[in-house]
Amino acid sequence: QSVVPSPIPNLYAFLNVGMKFTVGGRPEAIPVYEAVLNSAKKKVKKGEGALPNEKIRCLMLYTSIYFDDKFNDWLEENGVALIMDILSYFPLTPVDTTSTDTMIDGLAEMGLNFPMARQMKGPLDGPGGWAEDMVFLAKKYRADCCIFSGNPACKRAHGSLRLLSDRLKNELGIPTLNLDADSWDRIITPMPAIKEKILDFLVVME
Repeated sequence: QSVVPSPIPNLYAFLNVGMKFTVGGRPEAIPVYEAVLNSAKKKVKKGEGALPNEKIRCLMLYTSIYFDDKFNDWLEENGVALIMDILSYFPLTPVDTTSTDTMIDGLAEMGLNFPMARQMKGPLDGPGGWAEDMVFLAKKYRADCCIFSGNPACKRAHGSLRLLSDRLKNELGIPTLNLDADSWDRIITPMPAIKEKILDFLVVME
């Protein structure tokens, strides 16, 4: 995803979340990831992107919008490449199967580094905290902007967003849009309002 233009379609971000939560670590997942990798390699070799006209590379700082299955397509139509959301970030190491103790330790480490659990534990600017992870990902994947959405129950994320967005702006010059939306519930902020906010944000960026 650090390649510009991105060789992977936006739908992959949503697909990857589902894969990780349902068949992560299982052999059933291998053909899917191989297909995505092979397709991406072919596009990179040809100098092509997954989007017809990539204009903006966007990192979702928390969860994306999941209640509308056309959201990713709409972003692509407007030239926005969704490079990642927080549920796609699994900085995990293989579990050591030497003994029962090492396996238990490995599973505990996986739990501590699970998306959201990893970023929301401890101080915001601590090792592996939300700010550190998002600044790292925005830089690594060459993001042009960031978007935040979550749900009203994510008090820690909402309460610390300004600290994160300031760091992204000051360190990388990247602006952040707060959608004030719920990733799973369209009632909080309807899709037309979400699209209007994103389009206004893109106009400002241009």
